[in-house]
Amino acid sequence: MEDAICCLGDQMKQLQMKSVMNISDLRLSSTYNFYHDSIPQEARLIFQPLAKLQIRVRDILTEYESPILNDVLFLSNYMMTTFNSKSTPLMKMLTGMEVLQEKVDE
Repeated sequence: MEDAICCLGDQMKQLQMKSVMNISDLRLSSTYNFYHDSIPQEARLIFQPLAKLQIRVRDILTEYESPILNDVLFLSNYMMTTFNSKSTPLMKMLTGMEVLQEKVDE
């Protein structure tokens, strides 16, 4: 799994895509639908924090066994492997991040 994270990080660095931090700077078509359409520039921003979260959770799991931490690891891994920044709607990614945040808060 760590190899996949490193590979993903290397691929992201190679793409050198402009980071969109303010959605108002982005020009959206009049037919854009937040629930069904993606914005790759925004969607790709979740992968680096997810990778860092996985590394930290693994470090904690070496000292403490916790079903909640296992859930956090599972959810973050699921999101990194199944969410595609070019095709996954932002709403789906946002919902996934909210569920993950609730688990982390527990």
